[in-house]
Amino acid sequence: QGRLVSRVTNDAEALKRLMSTGVVGLFADLLMAVVILAVMAVLDLQLTLVAMLIAPVLALVSRGFQGWIKNAWRTARRNVASLTGKVQDLMYGAKVTKALTQEERSLIEFDEVNEQNMRVQIRAESVSVAFTGVVTVLSSIMTAAVWYLGGQRVMIASQTLGQLVAFSQYATNFFNPIQNLALFYGEIQSAIAGAERIFSILDLEPEVSEAPDAVDLPKVEGHVRFKKVGFSYVEGQPVLQDISFDAHPGERLAIFGPTGAGKSSIINLLGRMYDPQEGSIEIDGVDLRRVKFDSLRRTLSIVLQEPYLFSGTIAYNLKFGRPQATDEEMIKAAKIVGIHESVMRFGDGYDTVILERGTNLSYGQRQLVCLGRAILADPRILVFDEATSSVDPYTEALIQNALKEEMVNRTVLLVTHRVSTVRDADRIIILNEGRIEDVGSHDGLIERNELYRRLCEMQLVAIG
Repeated sequence: QGRLVSRVTNDAEALKRLMSTGVVGLFADLLMAVVILAVMAVLDLQLTLVAMLIAPVLALVSRGFQGWIKNAWRTARRNVASLTGKVQDLMYGAKVTKALTQEERSLIEFDEVNEQNMRVQIRAESVSVAFTGVVTVLSSIMTAAVWYLGGQRVMIASQTLGQLVAFSQYATNFFNPIQNLALFYGEIQSAIAGAERIFSILDLEPEVSEAPDAVDLPKVEGHVRFKKVGFSYVEGQPVLQDISFDAHPGERLAIFGPTGAGKSSIINLLGRMYDPQEGSIEIDGVDLRRVKFDSLRRTLSIVLQEPYLFSGTIAYNLKFGRPQATDEEMIKAAKIVGIHESVMRFGDGYDTVILERGTNLSYGQRQLVCLGRAILADPRILVFDEATSSVDPYTEALIQNALKEEMVNRTVLLVTHRVSTVRDADRIIILNEGRIEDVGSHDGLIERNELYRRLCEMQLVAIG
């Protein structure tokens, strides 16, 4: 994440400087050099040709330094990204660091990264300064050559001293923009290194793309079907194998299993974050690979395990999925998930501004706001991915009862490892090691499925 932030901020800033002030300065120096060179040619063509001998020498020197400077700045850019990531770790992991009394160790690690970044930055600047120094020395040599040859001509009376002084002044002014261009060369290489990192992101191909002939879903009923789905994040390491099931409108279908069983992967596939390597996924008989992204995501709302709130007010976050929703609808959704009373305890109510990463709300409150956001979006298919894992059993029961009333004739998928979440579902799919092990009701599965019964016992759920 730190590397991505660095590319969006630091690398983009370097490119912006190049394209704004840098390019203007480049053209100004080039124009000045050309104009002065023309005047020099009018005054003394022979000495002008001598002064221009710097051009091929500069070209050779620039070519020699190019790879050196670019590699130095490329390394510097990578180190800035590492430093940005470390700063984020210190900020967002501060509570964990203090809880484990690792403050001193974290500071030592930060100092190491910071010192490494400083060394790399100094090295990159040193290479650029070395190139500038070489150009300055070459300019001085050529200036001295002009004075020497001009002095010889003054001595034999083929040129006056006044003409030589005037020409030398123009020659000095000619070398000044040349030296400025040398200084600018380091900035160019730094910006190029940043641009390479930016375009390495922009050139990435999306893992899932919309088909050219993709269609909008017609009036959605909400029938979800997985047909012999097989999926893996890494080739040769299957996460899901031969997954087949149907979720019908009005049904509350639970997908239950231990950690690592593949439950969240099913949600990723349903939201088309990825495509399966085998089989197909359909909504109302239409393969998701043939559906437009916006049409699919208007159809379903997914409440993820990790609640994320945007910078803005509580109202802004609740209405994020459906900005045109009325305040009455928003409050109704908040009451359904049990967050309304908590919101009203804030001085500004729904206009309370959520701080970065939602730090002025508890984890459970952030989760409830995300639940309210999904319900307010008014989807035909609602998916909970461990979405009530951080709320107390009483609040969870209230949410489940409210959903039974509000989500009538809509499809609800409950993905969880908590038995308390699934026991009232219409059907429960037992997922284990990427395969469907069993399907049934809570009572039926307790009678016949050892894994389900064992998990119930571990969570102290009464059986019988």
